[in-house]
Amino acid sequence: MLMKILTYNILFSGKDGRLPHLAEVIQSTDADIVMLDEASNPDAVAELAQRAGYPFYGCQRHSTAYLSRVSVIADWLKPPMGRSAFLRLILRDHRLHLYGVHLLPSLLFFAEWLRQKELNALKNYLPADIPHAILGDFNTIAPGDPMIQEEFPLEMKIIMQINGGDARRTAIASLLKSGYTDAFRHLYPDEPGYTMPTQLLASIPNTRLDYAFLSKELIPQLVDCQPLRHPPAIHKASDHFPVLLEIDL
Repeated sequence: MLMKILTYNILFSGKDGRLPHLAEVIQSTDADIVMLDEASNPDAVAELAQRAGYPFYGCQRHSTAYLSRVSVIADWLKPPMGRSAFLRLILRDHRLHLYGVHLLPSLLFFAEWLRQKELNALKNYLPADIPHAILGDFNTIAPGDPMIQEEFPLEMKIIMQINGGDARRTAIASLLKSGYTDAFRHLYPDEPGYTMPTQLLASIPNTRLDYAFLSKELIPQLVDCQPLRHPPAIHKASDHFPVLLEIDL
């Protein structure tokens, strides 16, 4: 069975009339489960579920939320040091756990230390013997990933100068060291895979902030994982591109 899992930062719960565009994008992916970031408004998530045709959904004002076509057990895990609660989905009919994250924003060097703390807290919830995936907006750069700094807004260019010309990259490095696999990078080692911004910010894609990481048991079942560029509504829906993970269960 092919399982399609979408991770999508919907920018302030899709306010300013963007919910129809978000629904169009989500419908076009045919995703079984959608892990949402910046989705703190329960009414907006409920409307998005109705528009996109998802019978199951959940939101508890923690930024992380979900839509699903299949029955799941959902709970939100609030770490001691963390901006947003982690979303945990347990699939009733499959031996699989999904974790949705939205880590602290800002590429300033000290923010990476806080994201590292968030990921350390997440590891306390991760099962040792059950296949699982971690998806979401990590707000950080993976080791070796390119960026097009010339396309950054002025504020970001200043941050890069403060950092010494690059972003700190320790948070994701620690996740990789713990044995997790970056699904996109595993399949596309030479492609940038930028996940933002869309044309909503009047720029070109220049940074990858959204990821799907897999526990080792899922690697043989990985079919595809990549950021999506269509339909055209994607440029009106959010400042992030969604990332679609496909695994064979």
